[in-house]
Amino acid sequence: ALSHALNAQDLGYLSWGQGIESQLAPNLPTYRNAGQALPALKSRQIEIGFKHSENSLDWRMAGFDIQRPTWRDVGACDIAASCTRQADGQARHRGIEAEIDWRIGAWNLRSSAMTLQARREGSADIALNGLRPTNVPASSLKAQAAYNVVALPGLALLGFVTREGE
Repeated sequence: ALSHALNAQDLGYLSWGQGIESQLAPNLPTYRNAGQALPALKSRQIEIGFKHSENSLDWRMAGFDIQRPTWRDVGACDIAASCTRQADGQARHRGIEAEIDWRIGAWNLRSSAMTLQARREGSADIALNGLRPTNVPASSLKAQAAYNVVALPGLALLGFVTREGE
């Protein structure tokens, strides 16, 4: 990672990283490789961002590109030993995220927004390429309010609202 403080309040950064991701085949009779560890595969992430911090207000913006391996079940998967869990291409997540955090007295208000383009790539089943990976929203909005109870230090009352699109 590289970062550069532009002044006392502003910081720009660029980071890159790799990870190892692994998965087990489900331990069910329908799988030929039931309970077996699948080969560990690399993931990678690059992010560029900007952070601003003041006495009562912080905000951040970042753009990112993440590549993660994907796995899928191949075969009929409806009778014993008819299915194999295996590595199958990757998921690529590209997006922009912004967050703001405002503190005033005992109150702390935070919100964030993210837009994300996530797509499958390199699958042996070409019909999957270009589709959004399972359980990955195209956008999210989040808001949080916290009230720090002065009479009981360490106690905060929290409220959250989250909306995830598509």
